[in-house]
Amino acid sequence: MIEKSKIHNGSRDVQNNSSLELAMIDSDFGSCSVEIPKDQFNILLDFELQAKEKSVDDEAFEYVVGYVAKRFIGKYPQLGEIATPLTNNELSGSWTEYKSMGNLVKPTKLFFKVAKIMDMEFHKLHGNHVNHNPGIMQTLTDIVMDTVAGYNIEIPAEVVHFLVRTWTFMRINRLNKAIEHNQSKNLKDKAYLKKFIV
Repeated sequence: MIEKSKIHNGSRDVQNNSSLELAMIDSDFGSCSVEIPKDQFNILLDFELQAKEKSVDDEAFEYVVGYVAKRFIGKYPQLGEIATPLTNNELSGSWTEYKSMGNLVKPTKLFFKVAKIMDMEFHKLHGNHVNHNPGIMQTLTDIVMDTVAGYNIEIPAEVVHFLVRTWTFMRINRLNKAIEHNQSKNLKDKAYLKKFIV
């Protein structure tokens, strides 16, 4: 989060310089104060406003779809484009563009639409868990290919299958972490209860 504040009692002669602002930048790693020229401070504020408009899940989804696009971009260049590093004055449209140093791929709108269709069909098929039927990844790939064909979108089946496979493994990983978290929480609760029972 970026907060606007005044510069108070600075050891340098910053108070008289009205072209500087003090940005309080908070992150998971802590917070810090940075003196920033007003024009660049406004860029930070604009980025923060844009970032709030898109949810974290959408940004993460775009990143994963970009990963799949990168795997096939040599064979199917219509899946995405290399996200170029931003210059100081550019505003980012997405987290992928913001984080890219020239190595990330931003999926095209068409491929992103296919991925959204896959996600919708994924949730219909799996619900809040993972369906354990044999051949479930191929089943979902076939469903997505049929749905996408209804929209007159042509996309290689191998790309959709890799997207389904990646998304399935990510779901399994997320569910395993939730189970692990709940188990460790239950163990801590039991240990805490044992202390009071004895």
